[in-house]
This record gives sequence, C-alpha cells and structure tokens, in this order.
Amino acid sequence: MSETQQIKSITVLQNNAVPADRPFDDPAWGTAKAVKIASVRPESSDHIPDVQVKIVANDTHLALRFKVKDAYVMAVAEKHNDCVCLDSCVEFFVQPAGGVGYLNFELSMNGTMLLFHVRDPRRPEGQFLDYTPLTAQEAEAVKTFPTHPGRIYPEIAESVEWEMGLLIPLQLLCGKTSAPLPVSGSIWKGNFYKCADKTSHPHWLSWSPVPRLDFHDPSAFGQLIFVSPRIAVKNSGKPQANYRIGRKHREVGGFVNGKRGKINTSVGCVGVFSPFLCVASNIGKNAFLTVVLAENVFGEKVEVISAVHKVIQCLAVGLNFALKRSFFHRVGDVRDSTVILFCTHNHKIM
Repeated sequence: MSETQQIKSITVLQNNAVPADRPFDDPAWGTAKAVKIASVRPESSDHIPDVQVKIVANDTHLALRFKVKDAYVMAVAEKHNDCVCLDSCVEFFVQPAGGVGYLNFELSMNGTMLLFHVRDPRRPEGQFLDYTPLTAQEAEAVKTFPTHPGRIYPEIAESVEWEMGLLIPLQLLCGKTSAPLPVSGSIWKGNFYKCADKTSHPHWLSWSPVPRLDFHDPSAFGQLIFVSPRIAVKNSGKPQANYRIGRKHREVGGFVNGKRGKINTSVGCVGVFSPFLCVASNIGKNAFLTVVLAENVFGEKVEVISAVHKVIQCLAVGLNFALKRSFFHRVGDVRDSTVILFCTHNHKIM
C-alpha cells in the first residue's frame, strides 16, 4: 500500500445477535453497515459483479454475510480445502491484533471452504513459507450458510443473486493466532474479496485495494474496529475538563489510553449539555466519533446515541442538542488510540 493511499476501515458492532444465517437485508442485522467490495483488479474480465458484505460480533463469534449480484457462476469444489477460488467465490482474510499471522476463509458459492492459518505469505517456490491448513474437523466449528448449496456445473451465464453467511468462533481465531479476544476499541486487520478464477468471465475484487494480483498481502489489509453499543464507565475522580463550549480549537485536558493528555477540539453546538462522555479513535485522516450520554458519567453504564461525525441529533436527559460540525477536529499525534474526554455538566453553549 502506498503512503498516500488511505487506509480502509469498517466498524464491527459488538451486538448480542450474530445473524449469519439471516438474509442480507433482514432487520436482524440492525445498523450493521453494508460495505462494497468494489476495488477491481485490471486483470478482470468485463463482468464485474456487485458485491457487498456486513459484519458484526458478540462475545463469542464474528458473523458475516455476503450479497452478490453475479453471472457466469460455477461451483465445482466439493471437499474441504479444495481450490475454491477457481469457482464463484467470496473470501475473508482476518488478522487479530496481537497475534501471529492471519486466517483466510475462502468459500465457493456452494459453501465449500478453504481455511489456512498463514504466518508468512511469501511464496518464492509457489507455496507459503509458513502456513498450516486447518483440518476438516477444526473447520467444523465454522458455520457457513450458502443460498446455493450443491454442485453448480455447467456454468450459469444468466444473472444470479446469491448470498453467503459465515459464523466464526472468536476462540478459533484467537486460539490459532495466539491473540487476545477483542474488546470495544480493538483494531484488527483484514480484507474481503470476490473472485472467479476459472469461470468464463474471471474477476478479482477486494474491499481494500491490493497493489498486485495477490490477495495474500497483509500490507493491504484494512482496519476492523470493534465498537460496543454499551460502555461501562469507571472513574472515581472529578471531570477532567471545564471549558467554554463554542470556541474552535480549544485545548482541554483529557486521557489518552489512561494517561493524561491534551486534545484539540472543534465544536459548534446549540442547546445545553448535560454530563456526557466522548470516545473517539483517530484513524488516519478521518476521526471516528462516538457520542455517549448518561445522567452520571461516574460509574454508571452509558449508552451510545450516535456514531457519526457530521450532524448528530439526539435526545438525552430531556434536552435536545445537535452537533453541527465534526466534534473532534483532530486528536494531536494520537494514532489508533482510544481517547476519552470528560466534560462538566450544564454548560451554556455560546
């Protein structure tokens, strides 16, 4: 990935539900964002399918659902670890933070799966320098939900819409890579792909662009950012900021990863604030923002109201307010770090 290329990122909401078996547009997916897999390698044919994916998590599993508007489809792979990329295929590569290597989940549209743990993807003689294929018994812990099971041959040239659900135990991911389980704020790396190497109209698509025709390139992985819709706040001290809202670029005290720090803010608001807590992560050039409101930030559970850093409107403690601009202008030199900013209550907005 070039230095000027922006790192892709996606929010993985940590919900109670992991509806991998439910259709892509089912309400069970809640507010999970549909992400386009739309970076096309120039080696592809003139058939470019429309591909989207959703991803959520809970304490035990990752759930994904691919939706593909396709044609010229074929699915002949039948055995575990067959070369499914030759079929109409979707793929998910994931590298847990703090672990060793990544796992590549490759799925023919009929549900047949190839699954490796890759520690060194270099292939000077055709095979990875360091990898371990997962056995069929190990792969049984992973559940697949194809809409078109069974062998598909000869190729179907007409338009076909198909989906693939995938339910992955976190223990499998973290156990194989020796990584800790994810918590809210964890940032994993990964990529999503669509290919069809041996169909009449081959193509190679990715979510995060790859610089060459090689999906096994961890340097091109995007970020998977875990976010819990409920955050338990523990703090025995007093609020760490007391400033006049309404001025731009006010420098205020805060905490960065539990350490005292300074944060530049850019706020333009109307209304009256009650006590609230802001949590943000600086991701490259973009600030990811979550606004959290509560009656008492000290020891109470607080609920995420919105996770948008443009215009945010909500109702909290009986008071309406709207953030008219991005709340975090920038976060100093912080990179991929959670920033917690406490504000005192009942400030009249300028």
